Amino acid sequence: MGECAHVRYAKMQHPVFQAVLGKFRRRFAPGSEVLWVSEQRSRLVRLGHSRRNLLELPLPEGIDLPNIVLLQRKLSRMFLVEVIGAGGLLNSTRCAELRRGLRGFRLKLVFITASASRSELRDRLHEIAWQTHVWIANEPNHIIHFDCKPHLANATLQPNTRK
Repeated sequence: MGECAHVRYAKMQHPVFQAVLGKFRRRFAPGSEVLWVSEQRSRLVRLGHSRRNLLELPLPEGIDLPNIVLLQRKLSRMFLVEVIGAGGLLNSTRCAELRRGLRGFRLKLVFITASASRSELRDRLHEIAWQTHVWIANEPNHIIHFDCKPHLANATLQPNTRK
């Protein structure tokens, strides 16, 4: 892990950030390095040790990084996390913008919208883009996949006849 593995983000005011950097990261992005953490677009909380990897690539002028960026080198994945209430969420426009801006990375981009609870997410659910994920901090062992692949295509669905 990068140098941020042992850093406490005490200055952060939004509790979901702590949960993403702790619980989410351990469960869904083990061994990942923290590249970027920003509660507000204008205020950087922490730029991780691997920032050279992020900053050496030519980012388009004015690219708006999400709240949290994690790099999982072994699997060549970059997690792009937006926190509802701090930055917004990952709708289709935002995902397309990030894909364009980060295409030089040659990494699999994993889009995550993080929310404190289902109730916080409820009114914004219709905005979530397909091919993204939602992680809910008060249910940290689960992730919701907004996938367009038909997972049930091969399943034989039988009606539940139990009473």
